[in-house]
Amino acid sequence: LLKQPEIALSINLSSFALTDEVIVDLLTQKLSQSGVQPSRLLLEVTESGVIDDINTAVIIMKKFRSMGCRFALDDFGTGFASYNHLKMLPVDIIKIDGCFIKNIETSVEDRLFVKSITEIAGSMNMQIVAEYVENGAILEILSEIGVLYAQGYHIGKPSALGLRTSLN
Repeated sequence: LLKQPEIALSINLSSFALTDEVIVDLLTQKLSQSGVQPSRLLLEVTESGVIDDINTAVIIMKKFRSMGCRFALDDFGTGFASYNHLKMLPVDIIKIDGCFIKNIETSVEDRLFVKSITEIAGSMNMQIVAEYVENGAILEILSEIGVLYAQGYHIGKPSALGLRTSLN
């Protein structure tokens, strides 16, 4: 990883991880030992995963952000999508769940939801990522709305990129 400084790492954290100081200490230790710059690490959490104990989650998220790590709020809109949560949570990126994206060509409601989140989160200096972008028409609509980042099969299918794991 140190030989490829352009690579960004993403880790999905469970709701349990955001309330367990042992896991926080372990992840901090592993990050330090790896030599990976914390700014290359994006920690992804779901809204439903943080609201059970939002105060503890915010404290832990702020610890990681003070180290330089960034946070993404994944699958936004599928839990208890609340603008109050958006205001409280120290996140850099909002990933709008694909259930609002896949029918955006025909659903006025989905289009309005995505536009609203894009405007609000954008005004809070958060980046917006649309999940489940499966065709050019969806990408065009998202661009018109102001969504700058997308993921999905239209953008590219997952590939191994020649990376090896030590799971054997």
